[in-house]
Amino acid sequence: MARPRKSPDERRLDGNPGKRPIPVDVFVPEGAPFVPEHLHDDAQACAEHIIRSFATKRLSAPDSYALAAFATAWAWHKAATHAMQAPDFAPIVPGSKGNLAPNPWFKILNEQARVMLAYAGKLYLTPADRASLKGAGAEQPVSKFAGLLGQTASSPSSKH
Repeated sequence: MARPRKSPDERRLDGNPGKRPIPVDVFVPEGAPFVPEHLHDDAQACAEHIIRSFATKRLSAPDSYALAAFATAWAWHKAATHAMQAPDFAPIVPGSKGNLAPNPWFKILNEQARVMLAYAGKLYLTPADRASLKGAGAEQPVSKFAGLLGQTASSPSSKH
């Protein structure tokens, strides 16, 4: 699975070393993200925690649906983990035809982990994805060439 494409704003902030044209944002989502009421209590708590964790308004209303899918996967992953920690949990159980098979909770646990990984990058939940975002208010490091042509470091665009 490929990494999701960066938005035009993110590409402008990162610079454009290839000098390829950066498309104009056609759709700029608005509105605050919300937590759908139909989610299980655990999923709602997960979604609310993620929304509160972002200091900037990185998520918007359309992201709520991806957030709901992530939170639901997390709730099922939690349920599978709790079921597997029970004292009477058997990792190998009789299958439908009488043969031994892995407990179905393993499949649920692994599938929900895959879903969470798929949505984590889209919601900027991994450290690598958050590090790739450079906020508009972030301080840019001073270039070693800043004073080369008599320009001050604070005003590199001033011309003499």
